[in-house]
Parts: sequence; structure tokens; C-alpha cells
Amino acid sequence: DFQSALEGGLLESSGDLRVLLLDIQMPAMGGFEFLEHIMKTQPDILPHFHVFMLSANIDREEIVEASKFPFIHKLLEKPLDSYQLKQLVSKL
Repeated sequence: DFQSALEGGLLESSGDLRVLLLDIQMPAMGGFEFLEHIMKTQPDILPHFHVFMLSANIDREEIVEASKFPFIHKLLEKPLDSYQLKQLVSKL
């Protein structure tokens, strides 16, 4: 969850390649809400990440919402297997 990510240092900036994989429909805070919160509280963090959003059913509304965030690289449809993830990361 969001609080665990912050407390665990998962969103700390470094020179390494960082991938952030977010589910649009997370229980406590959706993926878009998560990004909005980070943009408000730690705006210098997100440029260091390659952000991918996951959804069970990508619809027009999610595509429009994702277009508001220039750092989202791609919307991905679930399920996403490890091979697909490796392919995505290898192209970064």
C-alpha cells in the first residue's frame, strides 16, 4: 500500500532504473490517486521512475486519465506475466 511504499523507501530517488507498477483499482488508494498524492508531496520523485499502470479492463476513461500523467509509459491489461514484464523493462 501507499504508506508501506513510503516507509519502506520504495519511492526514494536514485540513479538506478526504477519501475513503478501500479494497479488502477487498488483497495485503499487507486493508482491514479497514488500518483496525484506523490505529485503533491514529492514532485521530484516521479521523473526517476518508469510508470506502468495495470487494469483488468482498460476503458476510455482510464486512457483519458492516464494521458494527464506524462510519466506513465503504458497502460497494461491484467494478467501480466513475468515474461511480459521482462520485455517491457528490457526496452527502457
